[in-house]
Amino acid sequence: MTRPIFFLLVLLVTGGPLAIPSLNAQSDEVRNFKFTTMSWSRYIGDLFYRNVDGEEFSLRIPNGAPSIANEYRGTFPIRFYRVLGQDDLGNPIEQTAAVFRPTSGEEQLLIFVENPSDDSVSYRIFPVPFSRDGAERNQYRFINLSEYPVYVKFGEERFKISPRDENTIQTDIPESGGQRIAMAIQVSEKPDDLKVAYSSSWSVRSGRSALVFITKELDDDDRIDVKQVYY
Repeated sequence: MTRPIFFLLVLLVTGGPLAIPSLNAQSDEVRNFKFTTMSWSRYIGDLFYRNVDGEEFSLRIPNGAPSIANEYRGTFPIRFYRVLGQDDLGNPIEQTAAVFRPTSGEEQLLIFVENPSDDSVSYRIFPVPFSRDGAERNQYRFINLSEYPVYVKFGEERFKISPRDENTIQTDIPESGGQRIAMAIQVSEKPDDLKVAYSSSWSVRSGRSALVFITKELDDDDRIDVKQVYY
């Protein structure tokens, strides 16, 4: 399985001396944030986070589907940590595993991706707007995490997804069962240069929805990684 590559766009806003107190005030503001979690590679069961009042919450981060919803109340960024043990005074020894700063108040799915290249944190977090309560049935949401446009054939549907963009398809499956749907993806790294990078047949059942993540290795011209997450 190829390793997924994620891209982070950072917007830096500069201002004069009067902007500094405003930014500090925003950092200290207590806010509410609702989120679900998912691990990209394997189950994670040793992380915690703490609310503004000091209450500690444990996280159970599954690999195959979004977790139950979690609620955070405190200042941003949110710090996720693991407990390594106790010091000589009996105080817990905490190690920061990941840090995340929400950019909006909407509920999000936080995807935890192992981060072997950085000794300061164990995981990178990739956020995707998602709410179980707001999700529709029979919906397939395709999310392109690569730096190239991809062209998807999903049954009779054909569509293009730009880099780091998404497209949602509503399937029309009878309540009595499911069906097989042909699935293919072409990748275009250069104009007028399409390559078939994925081809399969998917079983689509009524009442089931999915997030479909598409990733691609930069040094591999012919392979992509497709991850289906059902909910």
